Amino acid sequence: MCNRTFFFEQILYFFVRKMYIRCTDYIGGYLIFVKCIGNAIVVNQEVSVRKNFVDTEESYILQFFWIFHGILFGNPVYKDLRQVFLKTFDKDVVNILLVGSDNGAQGSEKGDHGRSDSMMVATINFKTKELKLTSFLRDMYVEIPGHGRNKLNAAYAFGGEALLYQTLAQNFNIKIDKFCVVDLAAFEKVINRIGGIEMTLEQREAEYLNTTNYISKKKYRNVKVGKQTLNGNQALGYARVRHVFSKKYGVEEFGRTGRQRAVMQATFQKMLQQNPLDLVDIAIDALGDVSTDMDATYIKKLILSVAKMGTTEIDQLRVPIENTYKTAVAGSYPPCGYVFFVNFKANQEALKYFMFNKGKRQDFAKNYGGADAAETCGYPSKYDYNRSKGDSGNIFNSSDTTEGE
Repeated sequence: MCNRTFFFEQILYFFVRKMYIRCTDYIGGYLIFVKCIGNAIVVNQEVSVRKNFVDTEESYILQFFWIFHGILFGNPVYKDLRQVFLKTFDKDVVNILLVGSDNGAQGSEKGDHGRSDSMMVATINFKTKELKLTSFLRDMYVEIPGHGRNKLNAAYAFGGEALLYQTLAQNFNIKIDKFCVVDLAAFEKVINRIGGIEMTLEQREAEYLNTTNYISKKKYRNVKVGKQTLNGNQALGYARVRHVFSKKYGVEEFGRTGRQRAVMQATFQKMLQQNPLDLVDIAIDALGDVSTDMDATYIKKLILSVAKMGTTEIDQLRVPIENTYKTAVAGSYPPCGYVFFVNFKANQEALKYFMFNKGKRQDFAKNYGGADAAETCGYPSKYDYNRSKGDSGNIFNSSDTTEGE
């Protein structure tokens, strides 16, 4: 039996190599699609397999070979292959997973990931010329493949960016193309390189930043109420504030993720004032401080393509969206403690519309069961409404949405 399998494997490899050579003559550009599929599949293997993928002809051929091998011979690594191909995919849309981590690039390379400090997906839609940013609350109670239920940010601690991607894909049915783990020190450097960012601080925020160590360098604890330019150290401190109520974003994790999206928006707007080639230099210089599967060539093309779009705004979304979650204490901490139980169907449909423009704009919470449809796993829980209307978790509420629009 083994000899017969080996014989068929040789024939398969010969066929795949011939097909690859023929494809490069006619549809070479589609090889990027092959790599995306290959990377999407190997997230089921060790992290190092995906991170060490080399852009060579032989690598592409082997990716093709193992895809077909999994289909024909039932390799257990590809048992979820059908689910991978069923994920929402649109060639005009690129999704980049952004992970903020205190351990950063060095920790990621050593396998010492730690729990992710922030998790966002940046969406670039080249067809509609839209830029979008989705933040995921780290305390959502989700199914982590191979580890059972836990907080979302535990996925990164257990298996790095690969397992975090797989967790987001399984729970929210989205496809992610690239990733970038950002060291907080690198975040400061980039903002300083572009001359700081303009932010508007509320009174409570300014007072808190000036009297705590969220701004790590004491000499910069001099922010004020209202509009001002923050340097990298100040912006990082602002983005990490959690225990201060914001009139615009809300309190606790709602306020924190809202501030993070605001910082990203301000950073992008400041970048628009720079020469695109200067931005390429900044991004390439930062590669040593991040862990990413994007090389210098890809980053250059991405920056120039986005600059060419002429887009000046970033649409924002918070997951879970409003009225699709309940809060509770799930056991003791560690491992969990305070969590958000989520109505996954409502958020999947909202993400499909927001990221890929598929389906129709509607009140997703109302039409998919609301907070009552959240998966509470038997824990006593309640819906704790985030009362800040300015937060992007509210964008699909019936108050500002017309079904079928």
